[in-house]
Amino acid sequence: MNKKIYKLPVIMLACLLASCGEAPEKNQSDKDISLVKQDYRSRPIQDDLFYFVMTDRFSNGDPGNDHGSPDQPVFSGGFDPTSDRKFHGGDLKGLMNKLDYIKGLGVTALWMTPFMGNKVLQGDVAGYHGYWIVDFLGVDPHLGSKQDLKDLIAAAHERDIKVFFDIVVNHTGDVVKYKECHHPDGSRNDQECSYKSQAEMKQGDPYTPFIPAGEENVKNPAWLNDLANYSNRGDSLFRGESVLHGDFAGLDDIKTADPGVRAGLIEIFKSLISEYKPDGFRIDTAKFVRLDFWQEFSPIISQHARSEGIENFHFFGEAEIHEPQALSQYTTEGMLPSVLDFPFQDAMEEVFAGKGGTNILKSLFDQDHYYRDQDSNASMLMTYIGNHDDGRFGYFVNRDLPDASEEEKLERVKLAHAFMYFARGVPILYYGAEQGFTGGGLYEGSREDMMPSQVARYHQYDLLGTDKNVADDNFDVNHPLYQTFKAYAEIYHENRALRHGDHKTLYASDKPGIYAFSRTDEKSGQALMLLFNISPEMKTARFAAPNPHYRALGDNKALNADADQTLSVSVPPLSFTIYQAVK
Repeated sequence: MNKKIYKLPVIMLACLLASCGEAPEKNQSDKDISLVKQDYRSRPIQDDLFYFVMTDRFSNGDPGNDHGSPDQPVFSGGFDPTSDRKFHGGDLKGLMNKLDYIKGLGVTALWMTPFMGNKVLQGDVAGYHGYWIVDFLGVDPHLGSKQDLKDLIAAAHERDIKVFFDIVVNHTGDVVKYKECHHPDGSRNDQECSYKSQAEMKQGDPYTPFIPAGEENVKNPAWLNDLANYSNRGDSLFRGESVLHGDFAGLDDIKTADPGVRAGLIEIFKSLISEYKPDGFRIDTAKFVRLDFWQEFSPIISQHARSEGIENFHFFGEAEIHEPQALSQYTTEGMLPSVLDFPFQDAMEEVFAGKGGTNILKSLFDQDHYYRDQDSNASMLMTYIGNHDDGRFGYFVNRDLPDASEEEKLERVKLAHAFMYFARGVPILYYGAEQGFTGGGLYEGSREDMMPSQVARYHQYDLLGTDKNVADDNFDVNHPLYQTFKAYAEIYHENRALRHGDHKTLYASDKPGIYAFSRTDEKSGQALMLLFNISPEMKTARFAAPNPHYRALGDNKALNADADQTLSVSVPPLSFTIYQAVK
């Protein structure tokens, strides 16, 4: 199918918002974005813009490691670039080779999927994603070596890009089996490994755990090979006590309530900080670990990072909870500095990719007070609109608005990312979004290759803004979305209120249309007003003016309040405008 390629002008903001012309193509060597004028070591998390990448699906810098380790069976094989469930060859060298591409987006922090040694196969699926760790102190041979990781971090730091490790505390790769539901070789028999409750255990109905021959010592550090360090309760039901004590999809649930186990886990992550000097952690499956573990973990890890000279070490948890009041317990009671903002993603999907009213956004931000405590607040929440588990934002648009034109879909993707960049929170751009990736749903459906893909399923996905598909190399710095997100990053970095300002709703409705809000930064005095129209029709809003006089960023157009101190503002379809208060 021949598709129109929409090019994005970045000469001035007014054109950026309205797609009012074509810009000349630019090369990667053109002037870099002027980032926040701070060294990465002193930059607070609120000044960062994240890029989240699945290393195996990004770039293959060393084909020699595609098959893992020939000497260690647990790390050998699993490579099949035609399967969406196997390793594809992306590695740490490949990621390092693309750092200039990433920096060109205005990114200041790189979050990559876990690099630790994974059990290569569980059934017919490979641990390409990194979350089936058995060697917590090593690097998966499919991804490279310890030196490759150190070189990547050094190269990122040279570019003032922070590096965040994705860590797993809740579980290891699936090595522990149960005699009641597994054969001696570890394969499943015809019995389910149903969760055993505490009551059942007390009544003398436990599982009998064992480790299949040949895997008795595959975990590192060695204490992880001791069966006593696991819950051994069977598969989680994802409710009740099984959330904390059950095996997550068969993965070995670590007994994090045990003091010795806690100490051992904390030592693992202290050692990673000492050896590699990363800038922070993203913590996988944090919801499945007791809150009192995080209360102990957080101050120790923060202090250890400071002792290693990392003053602004930051970490955030993945706790899949969709109500702000419940989610906030991880940053308040649980003492994690931040969490991934699942409720934000929910609202964005419903409003920007669907037909929900903008009052959904108002309801979300009205609950920000739940996150406020002595050392954190809603401005530190990690915001995203698509990822490797939930699916891509372009997929949500295709699914919920199938009759929309391609141009409308492209504009919705631009608009949603603009909102993520400029509303409160720390934005996370998911790899491939800047190349128009839409994906085909959850998990493997949203894990396409940036390098030329051989997966037939992925070839069927329609990319926005380009005639390419995932069979091509997709590192095009002239892609309209790459240029759009680069322009957004310039605005984000140049206006402190967009990173630190208090977020206040000014106008919302129960229909698709305008959402207006202010970002006011007390330190700089900057006061911005942002208006987003999520309707394919022109909309007008009238609301009380926070300030009497404004000028638009980009074209300097004046906007003044009426005599009764109200503003009446019209916003074109699927666009946004930013105004700055002036005296």
